[in-house]
Amino acid sequence: MGNNLILLIISPVTAWIPLLRGGIKQWSEPIKIVFHPIILGIIGLFFCSVASAIYNQDWLSLMASFALILYFILVQWAERELTTFEKLHRVFRECWLISLIPALLGILEKLISLNMDMTWLVKLFWNPTYFPTIGNYRIMSTFGNPNVAGDWFGLMSLLGFYLLESCGYEKRKLIVVGNCLFLTALLLTGSKGAMISYLASAVVFAVLKHSKKTWKFLLFFFALSSMGILSFFNLFETYNTRAYIWEACIKIFKESPIFGCGILGLYPKIHEVHGHNLFFSIAATLGIVGLILAFMILGYLAKTLWKLNQNRIRMAPILTSMMTFLWIHSMVDFTILTPQVGTAFFAIAAVITRFERVFLDKEYFAININLSQWNSAWHRIPNGAIKN
Repeated sequence: MGNNLILLIISPVTAWIPLLRGGIKQWSEPIKIVFHPIILGIIGLFFCSVASAIYNQDWLSLMASFALILYFILVQWAERELTTFEKLHRVFRECWLISLIPALLGILEKLISLNMDMTWLVKLFWNPTYFPTIGNYRIMSTFGNPNVAGDWFGLMSLLGFYLLESCGYEKRKLIVVGNCLFLTALLLTGSKGAMISYLASAVVFAVLKHSKKTWKFLLFFFALSSMGILSFFNLFETYNTRAYIWEACIKIFKESPIFGCGILGLYPKIHEVHGHNLFFSIAATLGIVGLILAFMILGYLAKTLWKLNQNRIRMAPILTSMMTFLWIHSMVDFTILTPQVGTAFFAIAAVITRFERVFLDKEYFAININLSQWNSAWHRIPNGAIKN
């Protein structure tokens, strides 16, 4: 598991490798597909994206559609493997520890940028719409974009709050230091959307956790956050430009409400990879059907998290907090489109569906498929048999 997490975190390119590995593994093992709203939503978005790409004759969008198949594989893996609180806790802990490396690299990146031009770093990643500046340099670390890095560091700091609740005094010191690193890295990304999402979702975690200890840590990090915001952020800098992008997405949706312009079709039209808002982006790229599917997925997750918290299910507060973070930031960005944050989103969603079936006794239609039998049968076909 550790190697897969490293591949996920060190680069948006290598982030796809664990998902591809999972696909190869599922090809050789029997799998059970449970048709809950997340799986149905992914399947629906895939066919919606394929139809949109064909309609617009956009072959890059057609290829990008298959990323949804990888997320389908991820959900299947998470439901099959993360079956106990202990396994999920171990994944959270490993992810938090490994993520300290990009946090330190990000802080080092900022220190170097004070004396050296680091804007070349963006060229290592496919990021055609972000142009870093020397004077107000925002760190990217291993994520290729400051907003994506801000999401990751914010999520890891939230995980730190969770880990503080389940560790001894000595480890608590390490977690506080680690969370200070994550908060510093988050501030250095200059992502206002990620920072606001972090503060709001941290409050959500504390309210749901009902713990005085959590509130104490929260107040401490709120004070640090406030000082950091005043020191590093220009609070009135960019949202006027996003209003223009949102208006352009609405115009594209009106022109093609059924199919949209394709999952990667925004860039040729408005020179933006996405619409800096989940709903505007989905509406413009995948049309009304994609928008309905997005509402279905998010509505299902919100309803399920509400029930899990009502039943005081362990880990429900941290899952709710992390989802809240991604939802809030999705109102001003679309980082779920990226492989690292997208993987985090669908992995958390898979755990939520698992909890629903186990703790809320929810049942869905399911089928068992053994792809290995198809594979072995294919190899047993004699030469020339296909032609006949």
